[in-house]
Amino acid sequence: MKRFFLFLSFIFTSLFSHIDFGQRFIFALPDSESKTYLKSWLQKTRPAGIMLKSFHIKSRDKTKKLVSFLQDEAKSLGLPELFISVDWEGGIVSRPNELANFVSLPSPKNLALAGRTYCFLAGKLIGQQLRSVGINMNFAPSLDIFDTNNFVLGSRTFSSNPYIVFKYAQSFANGLKSEQIIPVFKHFPGLGLGDFDTHFNKVNIKFNKKQFSNHIYPFVKTLKKEKTPFMMVGHAKYPAVFGNKPATLSKKVVRWIKKRNKNTFLITDDFAMKAIRVKDNLEDIVLDSLDSGFDLIIFSAKPGEDVKLIFNLEKGIDELKDMEINRIKLGIQRINKFKRDILGFSKKPFLLKEKKLAKVLAQKSVKEFFRNIDIKDKENILLSVDLPKIRPSEKWFIDNNSSYLKLSLEKHGVRLKEFIFDPKYRKSVKDIRLYIKNNSFKDKKLIIQTFFYGSGVYNRNQIKLLEDLKEIQKNVFIISLGHPYEKNILPDANIFNLGSFSIPMLKEVTKRLVKNKVLNNDFSLKKLLGKLKNKKFGLLCHHASRVTLGNKSIFMPDLLLNFAKKQNNDTKLYSLFSPEHGLVGSMSAHASIESKISSRWECPIYSLHGKYKKPTKEMLKDLDLLVIDLHEVGVRAFTYLSSLYLTLQAARESNLPVLVIDHVNPIFFWGTLGPELNNNFQSFVGKVNVPFIHGKTIGQIAKQINTDIGAKLTVLPTISIKMTKNILKYNNFVAPSPSLATLESVYSYPLTIFIEGTNYSEGRGTTHPFQQIGAPWVNGVKLANSLNSKGLPGVYFEPVSFKPNSLLDKSENPKHKNIRCEGVFLHFYDLKNVKPMDTARVLLEVLFKEYPKDSRLIKYSNKYFLDHLVGNDSWRLKLAF
Repeated sequence: MKRFFLFLSFIFTSLFSHIDFGQRFIFALPDSESKTYLKSWLQKTRPAGIMLKSFHIKSRDKTKKLVSFLQDEAKSLGLPELFISVDWEGGIVSRPNELANFVSLPSPKNLALAGRTYCFLAGKLIGQQLRSVGINMNFAPSLDIFDTNNFVLGSRTFSSNPYIVFKYAQSFANGLKSEQIIPVFKHFPGLGLGDFDTHFNKVNIKFNKKQFSNHIYPFVKTLKKEKTPFMMVGHAKYPAVFGNKPATLSKKVVRWIKKRNKNTFLITDDFAMKAIRVKDNLEDIVLDSLDSGFDLIIFSAKPGEDVKLIFNLEKGIDELKDMEINRIKLGIQRINKFKRDILGFSKKPFLLKEKKLAKVLAQKSVKEFFRNIDIKDKENILLSVDLPKIRPSEKWFIDNNSSYLKLSLEKHGVRLKEFIFDPKYRKSVKDIRLYIKNNSFKDKKLIIQTFFYGSGVYNRNQIKLLEDLKEIQKNVFIISLGHPYEKNILPDANIFNLGSFSIPMLKEVTKRLVKNKVLNNDFSLKKLLGKLKNKKFGLLCHHASRVTLGNKSIFMPDLLLNFAKKQNNDTKLYSLFSPEHGLVGSMSAHASIESKISSRWECPIYSLHGKYKKPTKEMLKDLDLLVIDLHEVGVRAFTYLSSLYLTLQAARESNLPVLVIDHVNPIFFWGTLGPELNNNFQSFVGKVNVPFIHGKTIGQIAKQINTDIGAKLTVLPTISIKMTKNILKYNNFVAPSPSLATLESVYSYPLTIFIEGTNYSEGRGTTHPFQQIGAPWVNGVKLANSLNSKGLPGVYFEPVSFKPNSLLDKSENPKHKNIRCEGVFLHFYDLKNVKPMDTARVLLEVLFKEYPKDSRLIKYSNKYFLDHLVGNDSWRLKLAF
């Protein structure tokens, strides 16, 4: 009997002691296409997850079959569903690429410059592509902050501003999550302060309290925001806060994180990096990390190292204490619970047209545009870095001894002589330098594709090359990752800061090099000035009234004052008139603005948004001509149209000729939509009798309303659709009002303006007015789910939280000031297919249906403001309140 109990005890101990150590790892899949080999490898390692490298992502179809095979084999081995992961941040960190039929995306830095919507859409576009092949985890986004003293991370960071990093990384992650991809935030607590790369160096980061506070901010906010954040910790040491161990071996790090979010799922950075090798024995380092409290360890092992590691860990199990064994097993249970709760794709259809959206992201992310470049009819020189020599996966960049950019430019008729150089080898760069020294570039343009990144030897070689170009830098065009080296060395060169090389980005650069003649309304200036000679003229304008001459933007009052002074006749800028927000756009919405007797333009400024909204005869009596130069946004509920209407009336009453300068309608593509204006509901936010989205330019509106008014009107000139597209495409948009600072806010405006008629926040008092809406009583996730379930075309609703604050000159007393609100952020992924009026109406209906006790309509002078915005009472009467 005693022997029997000893036998049972042995069996129990053996069972208790057995651990699937592989369940604490994400291993990089070996570089093999043999299913037999991969099956054997899975049996030996039994991992919790697999990281795919470029080797295994050769086509979408093959990747999908591979992932399916891996999941099936894992299931046959009795393993839970695998985490299948990749590194895809956008920019230079992108395992999938064009060669595998994936579409590439801009870098985080460029996405952030484009705006929050494009960060979200980039995450969603990556998520859709990963989802299509069965990948369920992405090691992105990075929460690191760009540091001007450290260029290692470079374009991989969203910004040097901690708040922007958090907000934009959050949107990127939400884009991934909308496609059921697990985002892994990295690299806690921030590698931005380090001056070496943890792949190749042991990094010891020193900082002061303020620096640490800035760099930790995005992580702190993410830990508060996310219910269960997956967070990757880097291998650097932070002795001032976490002691003299790499962060991935530090119990202090784990305690610090868990104190702020106990549900955080902790993943280490890759254990193949040099920075983690603080002991000779890898097994000891792994156990130290697990003992510190990390859930998963990433290891991109050399062939056989992962199998050997698992073997040695299992071999040494007898040396572990029961407490350690228990902790490892509990960790495995926790991992499997996460998998059950999180993994599993829904069956909803994909929404995005991938190539089309990639093109839009590239267009928005390339900020630079250099006018009137002449690179045709000449032979230009192109110097191209041999990118595949540095990054073998980028084979598409060089094809048959020609770079993609060269082939792309030649398709547009550009003649090029290209030299490809290997930046790693001094002799290759020296040959290029010798060519530059021995040739003249007076009649040629020199285009150079550079690759500065990290701390590689190729940086030092390229620095010498750039230094040789100082004398001809005005003739140099640099296509780069946006590294500070280029601007520091060649401040007068023309630099396209791409942040990454990708086919969509290089296509966009090609267009900007060969199609740089911007069609705008500058040609009308001569006609305007001709009509002003020998006249005392007034000007109704605002801060968006600008003329671009060359590459310089000039404020219209400045231009006309200088013009008048140079005339040898009676030409004089006699008075200025300003609409809502004032002449320089420094007044918040609805603010009453006083007139000024004098100004720096040597004339009075008459306010048409204060005591008077219509010019008086006294204001107009000495004028020979009144010029109106107003930009608006394509909707009736915009007070500039009311100012136009009343000014035309006043001009007719004073028999004064009026000249209206025409401008683009930024939402021309939606045509004519929305409710008509009922005369009983006319107000200053709706005076012109046109549909809510009127589909016209301001010049066309002026002509329409003047058929009833009968003023002496001239419109100069009419804007064509081609001109409109061209002006908007190349970022020539000027904000018409302080709360519509971007095109994205203008697109949102027709959908969310009606929220102003309710007690919900329309986003005033935040950095994204009209792009986000909400209230203190709203559940953002629930509202987003409800709106997204409606299948409204072209728009996606991201759950957000925000706190409206008093913003000087923009929104000094917003709704719910200083109170945390939840709601949704509007992202447009297919503008032309958006149904703005339907979406606006659904927004109101859902809010009032889901929050009937809290929802209210606002009245002014005992009249519903919503009715004035809509133009009638039809929408209000259909609301359930």
